[in-house]
Amino acid sequence: MAEQTTFPLGYVEQLYTFGDAGRESPRAEMGVGARRVVSVGYLALTHDPSAVAGPGSAWTPVLEFFPWEDWRRGRPDMIDQRIAPALAAWVAEAERPPAPPVSTVCSP
Repeated sequence: MAEQTTFPLGYVEQLYTFGDAGRESPRAEMGVGARRVVSVGYLALTHDPSAVAGPGSAWTPVLEFFPWEDWRRGRPDMIDQRIAPALAAWVAEAERPPAPPVSTVCSP
């Protein structure tokens, strides 16, 4: 990864591996003997953002990806403005009793 990005890496962690069959559809081959696309996602931390030189490389502060984690100036506004209301709506939807089944009567 250091070679691809030209960043001097400190900490590197594999976050996830994606390999579900057909996840690249419509390009993915399906059926017996089909090849599978596997993608691996990594998180890497570096000490020197000025070292950006590789093509396609860009420096992005980690808190731009996780702004709700930035408590340097107190509780982030987005928690109360977006995250908490979305979670409350999700909980309310889960607690709502299911609608009764609809029955139809057909006349001969």
